Amino acid sequence: MSRLVIHILGTNGDLRWFIEGEEESASTSSAKSLSEKLWSNFKGEVIVFVPTTDVYLTQAKLPRLSSVKLRKAIPYAVEDEITDDLKNCHFATFRPDDAGFTPIGVINKECMSGWLQLIPNSLKSKISIMTPEVLAMPWTTNTWSIAEISDFAWVRTGQNTGFSIE
Repeated sequence: MSRLVIHILGTNGDLRWFIEGEEESASTSSAKSLSEKLWSNFKGEVIVFVPTTDVYLTQAKLPRLSSVKLRKAIPYAVEDEITDDLKNCHFATFRPDDAGFTPIGVINKECMSGWLQLIPNSLKSKISIMTPEVLAMPWTTNTWSIAEISDFAWVRTGQNTGFSIE
């Protein structure tokens, strides 16, 4: 199965995309290149990397809860770390690690909506993961990975944690 990888570079509509294994497909352009007509017949999965600067990555030790109760508990588990009003935030979680900490990503809902508007409707249902770009970096237990890209430094501090600085 083919895999379309989209890297959103910011809220201005600039992005990079390629189809895994097809070097000639690589493109850096505006979201207009991901036109609905061009991608309406795409059958593979879609992976989206989003700007790390717009995602707050944290973790919380939570009791085992049903998925419904977990979704309700997450915002309150990290509310002291968030400067935005909780109702303006989207919370994404990953599987708890071996120590029982649940990784959490916090994104402003308007920012998330802007990213989704860059992606044609025909591809949205094929998104298998939307993740901060820093988590694409290699990582080894008990180490940090650091990359300087353009005006940013990406720092991966754990399996599901990291940050970027300008």
